Amino acid sequence: MRRGLEQRNWAEDAGASWAPAVTGIAAATAIGAALVYFLDQTSGLVRRQRVLTFLARKQDAFEGGFRSVQEAAKHAVSEVSEAAENVMAMGRG
Repeated sequence: MRRGLEQRNWAEDAGASWAPAVTGIAAATAIGAALVYFLDQTSGLVRRQRVLTFLARKQDAFEGGFRSVQEAAKHAVSEVSEAAENVMAMGRG
């Protein structure tokens, strides 16, 4: 990237891409901003508690939904098993 800025000719070095460098800078900036936001001495504790509470609620909701899906799957399997047994019993005559 530095070479492109110095030469002011991006077309000569078509193989080298500046996108990874810019992406790295953006990621480092985002991580730094998040650290400053959450580790702030005056209000960082409140922010961290708010995020942890939010994540705990989402986890509870996800687990509840997962349990509902498991129960529905168990019910469906038992219904299919019962139907298969009825068909087999009718086939035996």
